Amino acid sequence: MLAALLVFALPGTPVVYYGDEIGMPAGDSSQFPGDLSKRTPMDWSEVDREDQDEGSLLNAYRELARLRHAHPALFSGTISQVQNLSDAGISFLRTDPMTNESVQVVLNLGETFLTVEETGSVIYGSISNHQLGPKQGAILLKHSQGDRPFIHLKKHPSERLVPRPPLA
Repeated sequence: MLAALLVFALPGTPVVYYGDEIGMPAGDSSQFPGDLSKRTPMDWSEVDREDQDEGSLLNAYRELARLRHAHPALFSGTISQVQNLSDAGISFLRTDPMTNESVQVVLNLGETFLTVEETGSVIYGSISNHQLGPKQGAILLKHSQGDRPFIHLKKHPSERLVPRPPLA
């Protein structure tokens, strides 16, 4: 799901490969050699099943598409204030120049929780008690403008929060 969040949060047109939205695996390459194994029919029974489950992968893709359409910062915003934390987390800001709407995207690529100090409203994902779970992502709607990033990452709760300067 982190890959889908990144695809929908970065500039450009999001592209979803056939079946990814339901987690459909490629076909049997021993039965269908080469690229043919990737051209299996859509599993419509899985679509029906995921359609009924609010927490399904299909509905997560729908929510990401809805958010991208609803928030100009995700649709046409510039990217800035890229921050990283070793190989565990990444964060960036998207700002729409016409509306001044800003959203912060944060991804935890690691196996442990990341502590996040946020000053925005979570509009996708879940940050609980300033913790972003392993292999999770979130999108926050920014409440205030300013030069400093409004989200800071740290690896362990005992570490100090240190703003990272934006990349040039």
